[in-house]
Amino acid sequence: MKPYLSFLILLGNTLIGNSQNPKLPIYTSVAQALATDTNALQLNLRQQSVFSLDDDIVRLQNLRYLNLMKNNMEKWDNDLWLLTELTSINLRENALTDIPAAVGNFQNLEELDIAGNSIPKFPESIGELKKLKRLYFSNNYLTRIPASIGGCKSLEVLELENNHLSDLPKEMAELKNLKNLTLSDNQFKELEMPALESLVVLNLEKNQLKIISGDFGKLKSLKTLILSDNKLTDLPESLAKLRNLELLVASNNALTSLPEKISKLSTLRTLILKGNHFSEAEKERIQKSLPQCKVYF
Repeated sequence: MKPYLSFLILLGNTLIGNSQNPKLPIYTSVAQALATDTNALQLNLRQQSVFSLDDDIVRLQNLRYLNLMKNNMEKWDNDLWLLTELTSINLRENALTDIPAAVGNFQNLEELDIAGNSIPKFPESIGELKKLKRLYFSNNYLTRIPASIGGCKSLEVLELENNHLSDLPKEMAELKNLKNLTLSDNQFKELEMPALESLVVLNLEKNQLKIISGDFGKLKSLKTLILSDNKLTDLPESLAKLRNLELLVASNNALTSLPEKISKLSTLRTLILKGNHFSEAEKERIQKSLPQCKVYF
């Protein structure tokens, strides 16, 4: 396992949490829920070869958690829009090709997982989800993020790995509660980083990044920064302002040096720089500048 993976897994689990409440009954069919408790809160239909929802699901008006992961759904069932109390919807790994504008009606939604589908865009109504905390959209065909994303003021986790993104809207800066942003495996060549002051984890690995701009110093909560497998020839000087940074991974780039004031990263504990072009003199300078840090060249 790579040195930083176990740290990320632990941190990710801490940030993401578990929307399912194990202390409450979890039903595995609509019929079971209706026969036991019409006020059922949790329904798990994972991997049941579901193409559409049972019409009787609308009788479960108090439903909060709905898991439809790994089914055969190609479109959003109309009955879904009637379940307005839902706080968590999991449609990961289905066959969806869009998100209807009606998704904005889920005013209580805190978690939406639609990773592993074939969806090319967000509707503008995504910004109406004022309570949304976690949005998982990895492994789709997303080419742009609408400006309306700035309306998701409660968003804490945004996972967009393996899409077709090449830029971010300036409205991303309005996500004041965002803690975890995953943009790996996209098509970024240049990136102007928005000032996300609550951000703890930023993953930009496996893009085509040559330039990163913006004041990194404004990411004052950042602890983990992953920049590996890009085309970076240098890192911004403002990186030295990240006074809470603990892990920096910049492997497999074209770096020959690090910022002059790298010694100011007093909290940095792990620095991974394999697959770059540092001279022996620069390696020595980096190690002397960061005596508290484990450095891997």
